[in-house]
Amino acid sequence: MTDEEDPAQHLAAVLSIDEAGEDHYIGHCPAQAFDRIYGGQLAAQALLSAARTIRPGMQPISAHTNFLRIGQVREPVTYLIERAADGRSLTNRVVHAYQRERLLSVSAVSFQDTATEHQKVDHHAPTGSPPAPESLPTRDESMAQHFGGAVTSTMAMRSWPIEVRYIDRTPWTEGASVPGNRMWMRSLIDLPDDYLTHCAVLLYAADLHLPEPILFPHELTWYELVNGIKVFGASLDYSMWFHRPFRFDDFLLHEQEAQAIANSRGLTSGRFSTRDGELVASATELVGILASEGR
Repeated sequence: MTDEEDPAQHLAAVLSIDEAGEDHYIGHCPAQAFDRIYGGQLAAQALLSAARTIRPGMQPISAHTNFLRIGQVREPVTYLIERAADGRSLTNRVVHAYQRERLLSVSAVSFQDTATEHQKVDHHAPTGSPPAPESLPTRDESMAQHFGGAVTSTMAMRSWPIEVRYIDRTPWTEGASVPGNRMWMRSLIDLPDDYLTHCAVLLYAADLHLPEPILFPHELTWYELVNGIKVFGASLDYSMWFHRPFRFDDFLLHEQEAQAIANSRGLTSGRFSTRDGELVASATELVGILASEGR
């Protein structure tokens, strides 16, 4: 197995953050990359870089990223940290991601001191009873069954370190449907006990799948979008909130819904729950889908 096919090497590259000076960090791309810097990489590495500048006992509570420019693959990304606020309970960082002189994204990341959490303020609405992930085919199995030998490298992503099992429909299912879906997701790689790593890997993974239901009510297909056939798609804004501790090397249920689709933009929300139905994270993403000549 080459580095371009190895999920462990892929994830290790994403999680590797090098210190390059005070509040100055360098992130790296995996060997198998997209045709541009993947937004989930910028968001996850911004979170990891910001976490290097906070005091012990703080846990991530949110990450918000605005994507500004397309980045070049296989080039390192520089993350510059602005220490926006350090309070007794909450700490906030603003992270600017650069390649050379080009600003790619700006992230606002928040952390909370776990000692200040009020134990009597906790409630969530449990999810239903979806099929067990073990009873469903993997993403690769579903794709091979549908496309056979026509699976392209951009569709398969041989080193993608996340296992996905769709419940309601696959993104490539023919015919229109309501813009919502459910899937199980987990890291293929065992993760350490460090909660920050689990948050970063979920943040990395979810960006890829949140845009999918935007296409469900329309004639434009997932195949055309992924392969860049007369269409160009890009994440514009991406946010995630972390509610409760979780492990992402076990399956999380991802329930997603495209709440607004207009003017070549789609806004999708996602809920992430454990097998027991406990809500652990939420996300939103705004995606632009443009004709190729509008790129």
